[in-house]
Amino acid sequence: MQKFHSIATDRYIPLSFDNAYLFSQYDRISNFLVFNLDKKYRNFLAKPVKNNYDIDWYSVHMGLQPVEHSSYREYGLKQYWLVMEELQKRIEELMRNRDSNVQYWGAILQTVFNPEDNLIFTNGQDICIIWGWKFENNQNRKPQLLGDSFQETISPQDTPLPPQIPSPDRLVADISAPKQAESLEYVPAIENPIPSPAAPEEYFMADVKEENVDVETGKKESFLTFLKYIAVTYWWVLTVLLVLICLVFFFKSLIHRS
Repeated sequence: MQKFHSIATDRYIPLSFDNAYLFSQYDRISNFLVFNLDKKYRNFLAKPVKNNYDIDWYSVHMGLQPVEHSSYREYGLKQYWLVMEELQKRIEELMRNRDSNVQYWGAILQTVFNPEDNLIFTNGQDICIIWGWKFENNQNRKPQLLGDSFQETISPQDTPLPPQIPSPDRLVADISAPKQAESLEYVPAIENPIPSPAAPEEYFMADVKEENVDVETGKKESFLTFLKYIAVTYWWVLTVLLVLICLVFFFKSLIHRS
């Protein structure tokens, strides 16, 4: 792709849908057009790229000029409206679908392809539009269409294919996520503050202290376990020793009395 136009972000108002800017969702919208409607729409939308306070527009077509300043003005308008008539029929089908996700995409495309918010560019053979901003363009008048097909003009090198309207089941399967799960605008997440890392010395001292405590506790537990083992296993020995001690004290007391 090559850059063919640029607009200042403070000159126009960006269009939004569902509280999100449309121009930042070029890839999603372009992929939906190609995979759910028809691949001939692949290069119809120009690609916006934010560059500081400007939006640069890119296309695979070369030599694009604004249709109002082009010697191919009538051709560009004619081909634009041929595409738009076909797209509007597809959008109406999406809007009539019972599935809310399909209707949601129909509403997005309806906002993208509002003629007053499209600027048309042509090189006499191809057309491309910039979109996603409130251009309030009333110059896109609709000329008399003579039935020319979009396939014969916008991409003559491609093999013409009859338009195929996908079934509702396919549309639902191809949509990546429901309306609630898809966010068209990047919203920065509020994250918990990350504590500053401790110095290497602090980590080292903490590890040593914990290790020492574990060693001392382990020694105490081992000694108590040993005593319990002796008391349970050799209880009779302790009993004999106790009896012997009692006898020794008894005989000592007799000796002192005598």
